[in-house]
Amino acid sequence: MILNDKTQSCNILGRVLLIPEDNKFIYNQRTQRIVLNKLFLNPLFTYFYLNSKGREGIIKNAQGNTQVYINWSAVSNLKIIFPTLEEQKKISELLKNFSLTHAQLKRKLNLIKTYKNRS
Repeated sequence: MILNDKTQSCNILGRVLLIPEDNKFIYNQRTQRIVLNKLFLNPLFTYFYLNSKGREGIIKNAQGNTQVYINWSAVSNLKIIFPTLEEQKKISELLKNFSLTHAQLKRKLNLIKTYKNRS
C-alpha cells in the first residue's frame, strides 16, 4: 500500500506498508493499493525497495502545491527493473535480518541511556 500525504512536507508521501495477510486491511482515498504477482515479485523485497530508492520515483511524480499527492496512474507507470525472484528472496532476507539487528541495537542503546540517566 502506498501512502499519500496531502501536505506540503511530503513526510509520508510514497511510504509503503507491507500487509502480510490478504484481506486484513482497510484503506482510504489517500492510499494506493498494489497487488503483487508473487511469481515474479517478492513482497518483502518490493517493500524494502519502494521504501528506499523506489520512493524517489514515487516522489518525482508527485502533484499539487499545498496538498501534494500522487495518482494511481503515476504509480502504475513507474518503470522498475527487479532482480530475479531468487535474488529478491536473498536480498530481502538480508535486509530483514539487518533491520531486526538494527532494532535490537536501538533498544539496547535506549536501555543503556535510561540506565545512565538513573545513575
